[in-house]
Amino acid sequence: MIIGEIKRYFRDNSFIKVSRSMRETAIKAFSYREKVITEEGREPTINEIALHIEVDAETVVTAMESQSPPEYLYSKKSGTDTYLIDTVCYD
Repeated sequence: MIIGEIKRYFRDNSFIKVSRSMRETAIKAFSYREKVITEEGREPTINEIALHIEVDAETVVTAMESQSPPEYLYSKKSGTDTYLIDTVCYD
């Protein structure tokens, strides 16, 4: 019961709420991606992943992107003195 409460805490106290089904889809997609990279030495296409886990390509992209951490608007873009907010907000 305590382990369940700890898992729920981490699941419910993140910056962005992602549904359990979306997280499970992402896990399947990343798992298949790693398998192809390890066994075949190449990056699988989104369509290959979608066919393997039996969802549409848009769902694969959404699921995989949902697992990336949020970017802060006041962080500098790599290799420049430009902030991320300067590239998304304009007057």
